[in-house]
Amino acid sequence: MYASAIKAALFSSIVLLSTGCSTVVTKESRDTTGQFDGSWSGEVFRASSPQTAQGWTYTCSDLSQKAPMTVSDGVVSITLEDQKFSTYINSDGRFKIKMDAGRTRASSSSEIPLSNPNVRLFITGNLAKSPASGALVIGLAEIGYHGCKSKMTYTKL
Repeated sequence: MYASAIKAALFSSIVLLSTGCSTVVTKESRDTTGQFDGSWSGEVFRASSPQTAQGWTYTCSDLSQKAPMTVSDGVVSITLEDQKFSTYINSDGRFKIKMDAGRTRASSSSEIPLSNPNVRLFITGNLAKSPASGALVIGLAEIGYHGCKSKMTYTKL
């Protein structure tokens, strides 16, 4: 399934925050100019914690890490926790990776049960922005796949 540290770090938590780029870039709309091609270094920063949204208090785990990345012919490939993720990047430098990451449960101190415990990972970025940046979000279906959000930066090598 999905890399252990990110999945384990998942929650006692979730947070209501935006995931950035609203749609996944299709093959047909990917950048073909090569303007973003090359090796990049991504960095995930620690999310603030605790966070509160929709009646929940969330404790976000520290997911800070380096994330090697390449872009080639409109395809972004990034590695987190020894797991490689790929998607397309558009001509505006935006990309969004989304992947189902299992299920979670509310902590034993919660008074509110989860009706939909499915979890999804989002990695977003805008490489045309200065500085190039994005986010890593571990989102819960219960609250529209919003969740613990960690800032990311990207540097072209």
